[in-house]
Formats: sequence, C-alpha cells, structure tokens
Amino acid sequence: MHVRLNAVHKYYESPAGPVKVLENVTLHIPSGSFVSLMGPSGSGKTTLLNLIGCLDSPTFGQVILEDRDVANANEATRERIRLRHIGFVFQNYNLLPTLTVFENVVLPMQLASLRRSERDERAVMLLKAVGLDQRANQPVNSLSGGQQQRVAIARALANLPRLILADEPSGNLDGHATKEVMQVLKSINDTQKVTVVLVTHDPAVAAYAEQVYYLEGGRLASG
Repeated sequence: MHVRLNAVHKYYESPAGPVKVLENVTLHIPSGSFVSLMGPSGSGKTTLLNLIGCLDSPTFGQVILEDRDVANANEATRERIRLRHIGFVFQNYNLLPTLTVFENVVLPMQLASLRRSERDERAVMLLKAVGLDQRANQPVNSLSGGQQQRVAIARALANLPRLILADEPSGNLDGHATKEVMQVLKSINDTQKVTVVLVTHDPAVAAYAEQVYYLEGGRLASG
C-alpha cells in the first residue's frame, strides 16, 4: 500500500490550550517498502502511526492511503479500511488470553465474514509462516513473549492486508525473540510486498528497514 502524508498537523486540546504533537509532517512511503520511525518518548511516533492506521485524524493535512484521503472519511469507511487493508502489531500483543493460538488468528477473519473453510485454511497457512502451526490448539497465554508476538503477526495478516503497522513490536522481548520477530516481519515485506511501518526505540530493530525517519518535537527528518 502506498502511503502519503501531506503537511499533517496534530494538536490536542488541554486546559492550558492546544498541545502540539505533530507539526507539518510530510512523508511518502512507496508500496512494498519497510520504514522505521524513531525518536524520544513523546515525540509523536505513535500518534503518526495512529493517523496512518485510521485510528485518529489530523487537525490539518492529508493522510492518503493509495489514492484516498482518509483524514476526513467517515468512521464506517475508516473501520472498513482498518479491518480489510491494515494489520496492527502492538508491543503488548493484544491477544485474547482465553482463546487458543488458532482462535486468535481466525478472529479478524470472522469479523470480515469469511467462510469458515477459507479462514481455517488461511489460519493454518499463517501459523506455518510464523513457525507456530504445532502450537495452534494451545492457550495463547501458555506461549513465550516472542511466540505471542509471532501469533500477533499472523493475526495481523489474517485479512491479507497491504499495510502492517507495528508499534514497538520488540519492546517486551529479549534479544533472541526480537530477532525472530523481526525476521518474520522482514520476510513478509520481502516475499509478499506488504508495506511495513514500524515504531521503535531500538537502532538494531530500525536497521531492518530500508528507510529510517526520526521524529523530535513533532517534526520529521530522514536518516
């Protein structure tokens, strides 16, 4: 998926007045690229990811996915885009602990009303891709952190998105698990040409990307 931000500003209201989070951010991410966003805490990285992911809207500016400006789209349209075209990977996995590995991966496909045979077949394929097909029927909370994050990646891919947004996906992982998770994300980017936008504090994680951008004080610079 091709992503473009044009002169994006984001402010939040506070009792003391508007708080600037992003200022005049312009960014072009070609389809199939792997991009990392770095910067200190509070620099606006997650806010920028949320704007791209249709979870938030800019105060001013354009957020264009393919050829559509989603900044002012209605919520029903934004929800459909999130469900069918964007996969999310979070630092804390956001898996449902009462479900099995398989059930967690199937869930987004149920929400998208896929036939059971199709979603079951795709879930098996995705779990094989992340090396967890032998764990399909285990409770997800019985897995290690790295394994849970790989389940989260499989779930993010469930509806065949063209864009993966990963917010500190290695933040709770040790070095070995971080390497495993990043190799999976890189493989998906290389083989399926899915656009990946990743937020991280770790330069070693950022190095998996083709392009690294830095946010500080709400302003964007390329590395």
